[in-house]
Amino acid sequence: MSPSPFPLVTAATPCNGHCTTVLGDDVCRSCHRTFEEITRWVEMDDNERCAVNQRIANLKSTPSSLPLSGGELIRSSPDKGRLGGV
Repeated sequence: MSPSPFPLVTAATPCNGHCTTVLGDDVCRSCHRTFEEITRWVEMDDNERCAVNQRIANLKSTPSSLPLSGGELIRSSPDKGRLGGV
């Protein structure tokens, strides 16, 4: 059997110790959880944690949209690297 192309979604924390929410970000640029998800993590059951991890896995599988604080997105563009976008 070949390995699944999708990562296994578990209830394990996505935290990798590089939080940016202390800088005022609404979404951590490191683990991609919202401030609310981070603060509620210890209260969440495994199903809720898996749902958060699934949202993050879906987000990571779309390379053209990377989250910033406040829900802003950086979109990759074919014009990237061109002066003035022309």
